[in-house]
Amino acid sequence: MRIAVNASILGLEPTGVNIYTEQVLTRLFRLPDIMTHQIEVFTPRALDLPDSVTQHILDGNLGRSTQVKGNALRRFLWNQMQFTRIGKQFDRIYCPSYNTSLTLPNQIITIHDLIAMRLPAQHPLQHAYCRFALPAQLRRARAIVAISESTRLELTHWFGISPSAIQVVPNGYDPVRFHPAHSPEDSGVIARHGLVNFVLMVGATFPHKNIEVVLNAIGTLAPRLANHSLLQNHPPLQVAIVGGENAYQRELRQAVLNLGLGNQVKFLGYVPDNDLPALYRKAQCLAYPSLLEGFGLPILDAMASGCPVICSNTSSLPEVAGNAALLCAPTDTLAWAESIFQISTEPQTRAKFVAQGLERVKHFSWQATAEKIAGILLRD
Repeated sequence: MRIAVNASILGLEPTGVNIYTEQVLTRLFRLPDIMTHQIEVFTPRALDLPDSVTQHILDGNLGRSTQVKGNALRRFLWNQMQFTRIGKQFDRIYCPSYNTSLTLPNQIITIHDLIAMRLPAQHPLQHAYCRFALPAQLRRARAIVAISESTRLELTHWFGISPSAIQVVPNGYDPVRFHPAHSPEDSGVIARHGLVNFVLMVGATFPHKNIEVVLNAIGTLAPRLANHSLLQNHPPLQVAIVGGENAYQRELRQAVLNLGLGNQVKFLGYVPDNDLPALYRKAQCLAYPSLLEGFGLPILDAMASGCPVICSNTSSLPEVAGNAALLCAPTDTLAWAESIFQISTEPQTRAKFVAQGLERVKHFSWQATAEKIAGILLRD
C-alpha cells in the first residue's frame, strides 16, 4: 500500500499541532505493521524518520509561522493544487491536521479543535476555513480523528457528524524530555530567564488563553503571600509567561503595568524545546486558565515533570486532567488566587497533586497515539 502524509503545516518553531505531528510521525513509521508499506511524507522540515520513508522537503514558507505573513494562504493553495494532484497516486493519506486537500478521497483527517467556530473574531481566516472548507473535507474523509471527547462533541455540534463516525485518539507526552528528575542544567536555565519563585504559564498566544485571570489573581495575592509564615524569607512570587510576541502579548504587557506587577511578570517569548522541561520542574505550578482547548498538551508535560497543575474546568481540560489538578472556573479570579495560594503555602497539597499528576500521565503516551493511528490507517 502507498501511504502519503500531509505534514505541510510543520514550521520551525513547534507548538501545538506541530508538536503532535512530529511526535506521532516519528513513532508511527517505526511500527512493524506500517514499515512494510511504501511511505512518503510531504513536509517543510526534515524529520527523524527511518531511511525507508521518503521525505519530500517543501518550501519553508508553507509551514505554520507566527513571524511570517502569508504562510496559511500559500499552504492552502499548495494543498488544493499540488497536493491534490500528488495525492491521487496514493491508497491512503494521513493528515495530522485539517490542512489538506478539500477533494481527495482516502484521507484520514485529524481535528484538534474548533476554537475558530466559537471565536470567529479571534480567528477570522480559520473561521472561514472551518465554516466553508472543512465540511467538504469531512464528508469525503475516509476517517475522522479527534484528539479528545470534547473535540468530538464540537464536531457533532457544528457539523452534525455522528459521534460514532469520529474516533477519539488522545495526545501523549514525551517521557524522555518530561520527567521529574532534575538535571544539572535546570538551575542554569532558570537563572538565564531571570526566575526564582514562579508560576508558569505556557502558550500565551491568543485571548482565549485568558492569561489575565492569573495576573489579577497574583495582584490580589501579594499581601497574603508576603505575610505567610512559610514565605516571609522567600522572594515575591513571579509569573513566567511562555509564548511568541504578538498583539495579545502586547495587551498583556499593558495589563501587567496597570496592575503594578512589572517586577513580578517575566515574558519569556518563544522558549526552545530544551528549556521547557527545566521550567516545568522548577515552577511552583502550571496555571492554565484557557477558556477553550481541544486538548491541553502543557497539562501532561507539567504533570510528567512533577509540576502541579491548576487549570480551567472547561472544554477538554477536565477530561485530560482528571482528578490530578486543581480545577477553577476560568473567570473566577478569587478561585485562581486561592488555588495558587494553596499550592504555594501547603506542602502537603502540592505533594498530593504532584503525585496524582505523575499517576495521571500514565494514561497517555505518544506511542499509544501512533499505534491507534496505525490501526485506523490500515483498516479496510
